[in-house]
Amino acid sequence: MKIRASLHFRVTLAFALLGVTVSTLLGGTLYLAMKDLEQRLIDQALAAEMEDYISRRERNPHSPPPATALVRGYVEPSERFATDVPPDLRTRPPGQYALELEERPYRAAVAEQGGRRFYLLYDISQTVERDRAVLALIISGVLFATLASVGAGYLLARQVIRPVSLLAGRVSGAGADSPATDLASQFPPDEVGQLAQALDHYRARILGFVERERAFTADLSHELRTPLTVIRGATDLLLSDKQLSEPMHSRVERIRRAAEEMSEVTPALLALARETPGTGGATDAVPEVRRLLESHAYLLNGKPVDLSVQLPERFMVDADTALVRVVLGNLIRNAYSYTDEGHIGISLEGADFIISDTGRGIDQELFRNLFEPHMPGASGSGIGLSLVKRICLRYRWQLAVESTGGSGTLIRLRFAASPVLHQSFTSS
Repeated sequence: MKIRASLHFRVTLAFALLGVTVSTLLGGTLYLAMKDLEQRLIDQALAAEMEDYISRRERNPHSPPPATALVRGYVEPSERFATDVPPDLRTRPPGQYALELEERPYRAAVAEQGGRRFYLLYDISQTVERDRAVLALIISGVLFATLASVGAGYLLARQVIRPVSLLAGRVSGAGADSPATDLASQFPPDEVGQLAQALDHYRARILGFVERERAFTADLSHELRTPLTVIRGATDLLLSDKQLSEPMHSRVERIRRAAEEMSEVTPALLALARETPGTGGATDAVPEVRRLLESHAYLLNGKPVDLSVQLPERFMVDADTALVRVVLGNLIRNAYSYTDEGHIGISLEGADFIISDTGRGIDQELFRNLFEPHMPGASGSGIGLSLVKRICLRYRWQLAVESTGGSGTLIRLRFAASPVLHQSFTSS
């Protein structure tokens, strides 16, 4: 499972985001409130100091303005104090301001009374340094809260997700042939227990479906093989009758071929109906190809077609024989059926079965839906190429088709699993 898709990761991430959001909002709010409170207190102190100096000045015109480590005052007109008023401060109207003089931050107050202007400067350098220290402390608190949230989220997620992971392990470890187990009794009666109970009901239904499928395929296999054997035996007897007319001989031959094709398709369909691929071992494809070439040779009767076959001594395919036969038979039958003249090449090379022809090709409209069931041009009942696709998907074989209308077709079937399986099964 990818880390980002893990429920454990998402719960931990949610806790981390919650922690950083709450701590950031709380720390930011406290910092802004502290800054606002500091400014209000400084402004109130400046206003009180300004009022006190103005009252002292009224009582004693020669009273000097405040001059401490934090507060400096000026008054004009005045022979002693007016010349020291900072130019930036002299142009300000009455009120309170924030300004910087000589690279130091100040809060300033300006007032007018009795034809005089009064100025006060409050050095807030220490306040600014304190604000920076508080901000660093808040950032450290946010980081600590985030780490604490991650740790708490990780531990809590581990505790909460554990029953779900346990349930997933029990379910994934149970196959179709495994005996039914009571999952609900292994978990507390909470949401996970309810999920386990629902899975118990679902598994019981699945097991019922599997049993019915096995019984159906077993019965169907027996019930179909018996009449097919009878039909093939009867057609063989009719074909051995020398008094049979040529038209009747042709009709009986068609019946025999249809019975043989049905005998081939039936086990393939039954094998596909099983939940897992058969375990019949490997299949030598060479004798199967030779038998199919012979059984479909009637399709080339009377056609000026040159057949080229290149087969090795052995070509082992790890698949059910019936399914290999159906795939090869469909591809060979189509090449024989839709090639009226020219050349057909069939070969087994490396891991590939290659068949090329100079037949009619496949027009673009049909090519887009080539492997859909019941398409015009599909062999037999119209499920031939659709069945080929299903078998290839089952064994993860690769199948590529190259064709354009009127210029023939090239098919490459690779009997090997591949991490990149053709999604459309076609490439023009």
